[in-house]
Amino acid sequence: MKTVSLQPILLSTFMNQTRTRVPSYMTDKAGLIGLISFTAIFAMVFVNIYRPFESSGWYDVSDLKYFLFSGVLVLTGIVVLTMSRIIMYYYAKHHDFFAIQYMFWVFVEWVFLSLFYTAYTIYAQVHIKNADIALTDVIMYFKRSLLNTTLTMVIPYALSIMFLALKDMIKKYKILEENLRQAQAKQSPVVEIEEENNPNDNSVVVFTDSKGEFRISIAFDNIVYIESANNYVIIRYINKNQLSSFILRNSLKNIVQQLAGTPITRCHRSYMVNFEHVQVLRRDKGEIWLEMDVDGVENLPVSSSYNKVASESFVKFSGKN
Repeated sequence: MKTVSLQPILLSTFMNQTRTRVPSYMTDKAGLIGLISFTAIFAMVFVNIYRPFESSGWYDVSDLKYFLFSGVLVLTGIVVLTMSRIIMYYYAKHHDFFAIQYMFWVFVEWVFLSLFYTAYTIYAQVHIKNADIALTDVIMYFKRSLLNTTLTMVIPYALSIMFLALKDMIKKYKILEENLRQAQAKQSPVVEIEEENNPNDNSVVVFTDSKGEFRISIAFDNIVYIESANNYVIIRYINKNQLSSFILRNSLKNIVQQLAGTPITRCHRSYMVNFEHVQVLRRDKGEIWLEMDVDGVENLPVSSSYNKVASESFVKFSGKN
């Protein structure tokens, strides 16, 4: 009997997972602010209960003074973390950001913080306790710092990501409920569907899922933009003068191919926009943003790699709706 090795299968599964794009809620402003805030609170509680980095032996002080002292220590680390996440935010806005990159980024954050706290420990030992420090002591301090930094960070990181994922699932569930409610209210099927997505013929766009099954058809002029969400896309469209959403299990790449040559053009790794609804294309601090003519729609970003396409589409289609 032929023996099947699990190692190549596990390796292949791992590589596929690491090539998965990081969800947008992990790199947007709300997600990053939530992660940093929760990490700061957890770190303060952890440091004052566990007292890592041999900090309890640095000073003979009261609990209140230790709390204030540890606050400065945690605040310094949070400043470093905030700078790192600001860089991540702007990087993810203009580039594809994969899981393997995110894991490496977090690892570098922890190593950098561990080096910082190692230096802090050495300073305390030399200038406060007047101790002699050898290379073996430095290595020991770094190992302890890395362990304590990991303990301090891994729990708030994991809980924050779980919370953001749950929040995103609830958001998608509400959209699905709205889709079901609208589908039940319609009762009448689509009478006529154009075979081609020709915006000049007042056509409708027929959207199918990844299996090719029909899911929804929307009048071309009513589509505002389409947003990528991992293995799904969220179609934002106008229904009864209100902005509605529909979640479709398909990739943005497939939708791009379907709508090639139409005013609905990709402007970002996560967005396609109907340029007939774009009122203003503006540059702000080196970044390009699209202002839409639909109430309730925030300004949408343009990636640097799509600058030319977005500019051409704006000139060609803007204001024709």
